[in-house]
Amino acid sequence: MEFCDWLHAGVAAASLLPLASAPFAQRAEDAKPAELVTEALATLLRPATGKPKLSADDLYKAYAATSGGAVVGSEAFVEPVKMFCDAAGIRTIVSGQRVDLLGVHLLGVQLAA
Repeated sequence: MEFCDWLHAGVAAASLLPLASAPFAQRAEDAKPAELVTEALATLLRPATGKPKLSADDLYKAYAATSGGAVVGSEAFVEPVKMFCDAAGIRTIVSGQRVDLLGVHLLGVQLAA
C-alpha cells in the first residue's frame, strides 16, 4: 500500500474531515476528540522499514507534545488509535499493559529521555 493510501485509509475510516492546512492546535476547538487524535496520528506516523516498534506511551507523548498539551486524556486516546491502526493496517502487539505499534515511526518528533 502506498503511503498516501495508508494515510488516507486511516483518516477516512475514522470518518474525519479532510486534513486541513491550519495548525493542529487551532482546529482543536471545533473538532471532536477522536477526530483530533486521528488527525494527529496521520501527521505523526510514517511507515518504517525493518522491524521497528513504537510504544503507545511514546505515541501519546508525541501527540501531547505536538498538540500543545494533550487534547484528550490517555484513556480517550486508545479508541481512536485502535481505529486508525485497523484502518491503516498497522499491526499492534499487546503485552500486559504495554501496546506497541509495528512498522511505523514518529516523524519529526524528539521525545525527552
